[in-house]
Amino acid sequence: MTHTLTAVDLDAAAAALRGYGAPDLPHHAIADAVASDPDIAALAREHGWADGEVVDKLWAVVCVNVLGISFTEQVGRYLSRPQELADDVEAAVSARQVAR
Repeated sequence: MTHTLTAVDLDAAAAALRGYGAPDLPHHAIADAVASDPDIAALAREHGWADGEVVDKLWAVVCVNVLGISFTEQVGRYLSRPQELADDVEAAVSARQVAR
């Protein structure tokens, strides 16, 4: 079952990601991540967007989608260089917005 994200969902997800150290992401980047892994929305409905498991999974999927990297690479970069990973995601999202 798919879950349509509301503006409230997207705002809550964005706030949870910012609290996690992620850059301020546009709603479409979050919606794309949730669309590619619907389990995130199900977990968020059950536990809330700020839940550690939800935000971990959401950030991993955002990184994989935006940067085109594997989950293994995402984990390695998150553990060794979390700020660089966040900076790379922010730059990639900004570049995509300019291209639109």
